[in-house]
Amino acid sequence: MARGLHAARKMLAQRRANKWADKEWKKGKLVTRYKCNPLGTASHAKGLVQEKLGIEPNNQTQVLESVSELDY
Repeated sequence: MARGLHAARKMLAQRRANKWADKEWKKGKLVTRYKCNPLGTASHAKGLVQEKLGIEPNNQTQVLESVSELDY
């Protein structure tokens, strides 16, 4: 490693390059954890919505019910 009064730039560049060898640091900087996780950053997600269906009411006083088909 360089030592001396004018070695700061080289020391910073070497430190920056060596950070990528640290697994925890690298995992925090790369966004692959979001790409490989299908639920993304949702904390309470149960599954992925495949299809949203609307069920017709039996009489006119009831409201249209919505049902989701989930893929776990």
